[in-house]
Amino acid sequence: MAKGEVNQFDLFLTIQKSWMRETSADSENWSSEHPAWGQCAVTALTVQDFLGGELIRLDLAGHNDSKIASMRSHYFNRIIGGAELDISSSQFGDINRFYQFRFSQEVSIRDRSYLMGNLDTVARYTRLRYEVARVLG
Repeated sequence: MAKGEVNQFDLFLTIQKSWMRETSADSENWSSEHPAWGQCAVTALTVQDFLGGELIRLDLAGHNDSKIASMRSHYFNRIIGGAELDISSSQFGDINRFYQFRFSQEVSIRDRSYLMGNLDTVARYTRLRYEVARVLG
């Protein structure tokens, strides 16, 4: 399947249904009630596989919620055409409060190799990417 050939809505639903403890960066705090927790990097990499675009990093260190700040960073996508997609933002609870924080902060573009330089991220991404590809066919 070439980039851009997948229905975005189907991709998003498939990714969300494929999140699991083993794909979370914080498996100790992950739960089926909050499946997006710790899924941002592997989700952004998977979205990029299917839709192309850039990986965007948000520094969370200044967030006033210590649990969120402890995650250190949040990744999402800017796809071709400039639209930003943040499938895993629900991990932060109050989405309006999170977006107020997000839009008050600078973001940076990260090269894929930066994220893939972490062996834990690679293992979690490989698991998520396999499941998403299996479901989408």
